[in-house]
Formats: sequence, structure tokens, C-alpha cells
Amino acid sequence: MSENYVKFMNDTHYYEGEKVSFMKMGLKIAGLVFKPENFDENKKYPAIVVTHPGGGVKEQVAGLYAKRLAQKGFVTLAYDAAYQGESGGEPHYLENPASRVEDVRSSVDYLTTLPFIDKDNIGVLGICAGGGYAFNAAETEMRIKAVATVSAFDLGRARRQGLGDSMTVEQQHQKLKEAAEQRTKEANGEPVKYSGYVPNLPEENILDFSPEELIEFLFQN
Repeated sequence: MSENYVKFMNDTHYYEGEKVSFMKMGLKIAGLVFKPENFDENKKYPAIVVTHPGGGVKEQVAGLYAKRLAQKGFVTLAYDAAYQGESGGEPHYLENPASRVEDVRSSVDYLTTLPFIDKDNIGVLGICAGGGYAFNAAETEMRIKAVATVSAFDLGRARRQGLGDSMTVEQQHQKLKEAAEQRTKEANGEPVKYSGYVPNLPEENILDFSPEELIEFLFQN
């Protein structure tokens, strides 16, 4: 087990967040709200929604950024996407770009219900795949006044066209055919098929699981 992994497992920054939940189209979304030092509930604060990477949860990088931004005077919300973490939705672990964009909108909905939030001063920070979702939501969500990203990645495009637009049209059609066949199987009682792209355990070798581009990104950062 690596030193960095041990350090991560002992990082309790997310304990400083207040556990909250709110609804998104019938699903419960679990979140953490971080508040500035010397918080005054009678004041109005600018707010930031922090959107986690694909496969992430609120207690990881999203929660860490949320905590740091709260130290700068913002009220921040880190949350688990629907179908992931402590949020509701089945099958769990589903990474659905359309749903992830709606998560951002619903997070803004929730922030507007808090009396100490400046409703005209809400922004979004998206990390990795969360960056792509943040930009997509902001295209039509007029309540989002600012967008920032960290290592933004367009996961929807990568799923449609392959990493680096590497899939041919024929390969895209084959993927659609396979997806249709799998949906038919699951509709008729077969188990959900999961496709992973990172190891499930720290001792497993990432070289056996992940595409080259992801491996390069992880080792460079």
C-alpha cells in the first residue's frame, strides 16, 4: 500500500462539511455543505457547486476543493452524483452524462433554498469529467454566474467517439449495437454489466485496467 494511499485514507477534511440531502427527479442526492470561518447565518454568501470526477465521490477531491473554497469565503456544496456514492438510483455506479448535468442543476436548486445564499452569485467548479458537465449545464442554466474547471474532460464525447476521437464510424455503430443488445438482456432479467476503467483495489495493477491516456494522466499528476 503506497504512502500516498495511506495519507488519503487518513484525510478527514470532509468531516468539516455538514451532511445534507436534496431531491433530483425522485432521487435523493447526498451532499456536504462547507461554510466559511465565522459563518453568520444572517449574511448572504456567494456559493459554489463542486462537481466530482467520473467515478469519484464527495469525500474525495470534490470535498477537498469545497473545503478550501469555503476558507476563501464561499458556501460550497460537494455531492455524490445520482447513482453513485451515498446518493440514490439503480443500477449503482452508473456514469450517465445527461443525469450528471441534471445533478448540477438540482444542486443549484438546493442552494437557492438556503436563506444565507446570494441567489444571484452562484458558480460551479467541475473537476475532470465534472468539468465537462459543469460547462454543459452552464450553457442553459442562467442561475450559474461563473464556471471554473480543473483538468476538464468531455466524458460524453469520449463515450461517443472514443478517447481522442479514436473510434471510426463503424466502431461507433458497433458500440451502439452492443449497447442495444445489453439493454435487451437486462430488460429480460439478466444482470447489469459493469465496465470498469480503474482498479478496484490499491494492490491491483492499473496497467492491467486502464487506457494509456488515463495512465499517463495519473502518473503526470
